[in-house]
Amino acid sequence: MQWSIGIIALVVVGVVVLVLAKMSTSDSGDTANANHTPKPAPASIATDLAAVPLPAIAAATESGVSTNPVKPISGGESRTADGKPEVLYMGGEFCPFCAGERWALTVALSKFGTFKNLQVIHSAESDVPTLTYVGSDYTSKYVTFTPKEIKGNEHNGANWADLEKATDEQMSLLNGLGGGSFPFIDFGGKHYQSGGSVEVSTLVGKSQTEIAAALAASTPKDTDQSSLEGNVNLVAGEFIRTICGLTDNQPANVCKAFPQA
Repeated sequence: MQWSIGIIALVVVGVVVLVLAKMSTSDSGDTANANHTPKPAPASIATDLAAVPLPAIAAATESGVSTNPVKPISGGESRTADGKPEVLYMGGEFCPFCAGERWALTVALSKFGTFKNLQVIHSAESDVPTLTYVGSDYTSKYVTFTPKEIKGNEHNGANWADLEKATDEQMSLLNGLGGGSFPFIDFGGKHYQSGGSVEVSTLVGKSQTEIAAALAASTPKDTDQSSLEGNVNLVAGEFIRTICGLTDNQPANVCKAFPQA
């Protein structure tokens, strides 16, 4: 009788362990899926990204060149929208390299204007904490920002689901200059970047709030490209210098820190 009770007890314990394990796995999956769904960004994120010190960005930019710097477009014709130079971004929410690049691009553009209605999300691939531009607003008297998140964070059969529709002209730029790769950024028809340059490993494991706060607290000493601050600021500085070339070096208080080559 004692032996039978012992067997029953072991069986009960085993069942409990299996149930708990299944619950844990389910909870983990639910959390991952939740991370892949956009949520309104805390107000502190846009504030912190706008507050990244210019001396810190300039110092990081002067310390070297990113792994995938912006390239000139040979014979490129100026691209404008609403009477201002246009910065066109094309990417996908699933894309880890887009996830990294959005941090640097948002820091850079925040020196020329103001973001509202940003959302936080993790890329479905590699689970990189980031922002999404879907539903966001950007105002600037210097540049027009046109973001297109072409693909979402969910699969539609074998492919990533369509999210935002681009024009034929935008798709032609992506497939021509960009080779069809995300992320793709066109700077006023004069420069472009295809693929990412921010090292996403510096972002993984941090929250979006922590990333923004770290960038806001960066100093001119943070020039190590293997660090979050040094890496993102280096790329942001390259973007700022490129945009200043489109705006006749305006605003002056920003562009004087990034003289044209």
